[in-house]
Amino acid sequence: AGGESYNYDKAILDLGAIPIIPPISGIDSQNEFVLTTDIETAKVFEEAIPRYSSAAVIGVGQIALEVAGILRARNYDKIYLLGRSDRLLRAYLDKDMAERIEGRVAGVGIELVLSAKINSITSRHGKKVV
Repeated sequence: AGGESYNYDKAILDLGAIPIIPPISGIDSQNEFVLTTDIETAKVFEEAIPRYSSAAVIGVGQIALEVAGILRARNYDKIYLLGRSDRLLRAYLDKDMAERIEGRVAGVGIELVLSAKINSITSRHGKKVV
C-alpha cells in the first residue's frame, strides 16, 4: 500500500457481492476472512469479531464501509480501510461527494488508505501486516 505497512489482528476482504480474490501472497492464512453471501462464512466472521481489536478491511465499496462501521461500533482500536480506488464508492459517487463521505469516515477514526497496491499479508510480532 504505497510502501507503507499496517499492523492489525484480522483482515476482512470485502471484494464485492461475488468476490474476485486478488493474487495477494498470504491471503489464505489464518485471520483473513473473505466475505461472501454464504451464511456459514458470515457466522465464522461474526464469531471472530469479539476476539480482535484491530482490522484491515480490504475494499472501499458499500459492504466494506458497512463492515468498518460495525467494527467501529464494536470498539475496535484501529481500523484500516484499504482499496485500489482513489476514492470511496467510486461506482456510485462523484469525487466531491466521495470526499464528504471520506471526511466522515476519517472523523470516526477509520484510517483510509486509497490508491493502495496490496502486495502481501504477513505476520510480525504477533500481528498481521498488509
